[in-house]
Amino acid sequence: YRSVDGLEIWVGRSDEGNDLLTTRFARGKDLFFHLDGAPGSHVVLRTEGRDDPPPESVLDACELAVHFSKQKHAGRADVHVVPIKNVKKPKGAKRGLVHVTGGKTVHLRREPARLERLLASRIDD
Repeated sequence: YRSVDGLEIWVGRSDEGNDLLTTRFARGKDLFFHLDGAPGSHVVLRTEGRDDPPPESVLDACELAVHFSKQKHAGRADVHVVPIKNVKKPKGAKRGLVHVTGGKTVHLRREPARLERLLASRIDD
């Protein structure tokens, strides 16, 4: 997917896809997004090395994290955001399971127009 600012947003679609996304493909200053306290896809915002990605791109990634989760129909949700360097896969952990340290929680109010724009921006796999 592509954010309103043109940054790529990657979404894991399975436990195996989540593992590949967070442990192999995400790099440097990329940000990791996951629904707080519930199952869902791993989402990575490719920051292109920026220390502070545009706020609208962060909200775009949050919107996708909620959409590809068990709370996809919720009007509001909390999304955990953390630099990818703070995401670790414990040795021997099942697929899709990671531990995160630090970061922040974004209290997202869902925006149907934002989601519609994002879903139309899908970049072919």
